[in-house]
Amino acid sequence: MIYDISKIVGDSGEVQNYFVTDKDGFKISLTFAIPYKPTDKVVADRMGDTTLLYLSDRRGSPLLYREPDEMKKMGYRYILTDKKEIMERLLLLKYEKLFENNQFALFAL
Repeated sequence: MIYDISKIVGDSGEVQNYFVTDKDGFKISLTFAIPYKPTDKVVADRMGDTTLLYLSDRRGSPLLYREPDEMKKMGYRYILTDKKEIMERLLLLKYEKLFENNQFALFAL
């Protein structure tokens, strides 16, 4: 399925007059919203900003506030982060990297 985000996100970054976000945030939300079950909880490590969760229509946390194994026990299935130090730590802890580009990485818990 192809999404035409130009109809949703204008040049100013305004999304359907609800709130303002950057186009990259919207693209990230589409990337992890499409292939996974809507009931899967996601840690979108965005320093407390819930915009990405909202745009992807996900339940989850906007912050990695506990150890990954604790988050898994709480029902979280994925961690999305753009922080290199967190990516390296998740790899050291042997979590599977599902996707990575120049903006973020998505790990399975």
